[in-house]
Amino acid sequence: MYTVAEVLREKGSSVLTIGPDATVLDAAHMMNEARVGSLIVATGEPREGELEACIRGPAVSGLVGILTERDLLMRVLAAERDPKTTRVAQVMTSRVLTCQPTTPLEEIRGVMRDERIRHMPVLDGGWIVGMLSIGDLNIAETVTLTHTIETLEAYIAGG
Repeated sequence: MYTVAEVLREKGSSVLTIGPDATVLDAAHMMNEARVGSLIVATGEPREGELEACIRGPAVSGLVGILTERDLLMRVLAAERDPKTTRVAQVMTSRVLTCQPTTPLEEIRGVMRDERIRHMPVLDGGWIVGMLSIGDLNIAETVTLTHTIETLEAYIAGG
């Protein structure tokens, strides 16, 4: 796996979104139920359809931010805000770094490392078509390294 599109083909391209006016408590419940570390904050409506040959599923427009576990910890819990009354827009990260389906994984890994982020929405033509996490990159690298080792072992055994 070398590009975002290949990772999304394996893991799926569904995205979890929440509106900026939702409460932080609702967001936390959604994250817990889905067992994810972030939600895309968007104002647009989902649409169905194929956006690229290898990416299928619902897409969403209107990216306005991202809400992560770190946001909840630092901007809600540590700030002693009430999650029942605090709105997502008040604590989300507004500066969202994104990638495209054609972006090489090495480039994304570098950005995630340098910017100290663990989640990156995938955009295609202005539509949010997926989400990558550092865990997705680690799985892709493990698969690649395993394939390389198997190829080298086969070469040595046959050589």
